[in-house]
Amino acid sequence: MLDLASIHDVPALDLEDLRRREIYRYLRLEGNSPDDATSADVERNLLRLKDTVDVRAVASLRPITKQDGAIVFGDFSTESEMLQKNMKTSEYALLFAMTLGPAVDRLISRLLITSKADAFITDACCCEYLESYANHYCAQVRDEAAQQGFFGHPRFSPGFADFGLEFQWPLIRSLQADKKMHIALTEGNMLVPTKTITALMGLDRRNL
Repeated sequence: MLDLASIHDVPALDLEDLRRREIYRYLRLEGNSPDDATSADVERNLLRLKDTVDVRAVASLRPITKQDGAIVFGDFSTESEMLQKNMKTSEYALLFAMTLGPAVDRLISRLLITSKADAFITDACCCEYLESYANHYCAQVRDEAAQQGFFGHPRFSPGFADFGLEFQWPLIRSLQADKKMHIALTEGNMLVPTKTITALMGLDRRNL
């Protein structure tokens, strides 16, 4: 039986761990080097954001079963063909939600009044914050799983292919992320706080 303690640990990241090239890509500068002023603005906003971000995660490791054309993870299931293809050989799945917290949304709202440029840069920095934390989180789970003879697939989130955004709420409820982290949804199935992700990651035995 697979048992992973690391699913409950949020990785510790420094500002140096964040990929500046990704922030610049979110700022639509891909292929172009930022000027000194833009680079300085990014670093200034990253420093302010560091004191605002409150990364939290909730996760559950579950065995995978198949039933009546659906892939089942305990009390959460879907008929998504792409997700079933992604986890065709997986025995377990990690389900998780991760957020940067509501203070980030409040910061961006304030900046939209005082400096739209800073709001735009901070939003880009938040995207990289969340992606880097999710990437490092999945990497630490993969490392622990490897010690037990398993390897992990890339994470798979609602909104990709036929695994629609309508699965956000059932996944949140299954993880109790609404109660544990106060995650909510808008009528358009957008997550609140906005800098939040939900995802699944399949785990296969190495000898498959």
